[in-house]
Amino acid sequence: MDFRIQIASIVVGSLIWTIVSIALKRARLYPSYAALWVGIGTLLILLPLYANSLRWIATNLFGIVGANHLIYAMLFSFLMIYLFYLTQKVCELINRVERLIVFVAMLDTRQNTNSLSLHAVSGNVEGSQARLDVSSPRA
Repeated sequence: MDFRIQIASIVVGSLIWTIVSIALKRARLYPSYAALWVGIGTLLILLPLYANSLRWIATNLFGIVGANHLIYAMLFSFLMIYLFYLTQKVCELINRVERLIVFVAMLDTRQNTNSLSLHAVSGNVEGSQARLDVSSPRA
């Protein structure tokens, strides 16, 4: 791995760590996502340090010539796992929205039912008072 790429990897990893720590302090990032980004930053920082080990793993364990292809395969695998995680989160949010819609509809129905019954009761009360008022002058 070229020296400039190693330096860039360390700088980007450190930058990710800094941004994540700032976002956590300002409560703009959930801890589960922060752990994910800290892992990515750590991987970028450690990648130049273990380039020879990664090359050995790629060649001897997976039969891949060159560690770059192993890095691409690892990145693709990571993205697929992350995509699955995000899919689960979207499904949870959809379920929450559906429950909220049902809850709001039930509240709206109760409110409409209560307001209709109040109008009916207030209409009867006003009508009975009007009848009393009309009947009292005649007596």
